[in-house]
Amino acid sequence: MNKQMFNEAFVHSLRALCLHNGRMRLWNLWSNLGAASLALSAVEVAKLCYMQSLALWPKNKEVATTLMQLQKLKSNKLEVQANANKRSNG
Repeated sequence: MNKQMFNEAFVHSLRALCLHNGRMRLWNLWSNLGAASLALSAVEVAKLCYMQSLALWPKNKEVATTLMQLQKLKSNKLEVQANANKRSNG
């Protein structure tokens, strides 16, 4: 099974879960998946998971705050990389 097929199956399963068990369980699943991804240093995956979570519960301040922190982390990382490139190019 290639990565795209896995992703499609995963999304299909999540949609089925949403229809069967309700929106709150799906929100919880996306939030937990985001936290697990972040723990594994998969920042981009965590960001996508938290965005899905926030789409299901837009008023959740904890998820919104985490997304802002991830964006700041990404900005800082890009800034550090740019500075390193400037130094190496002399």
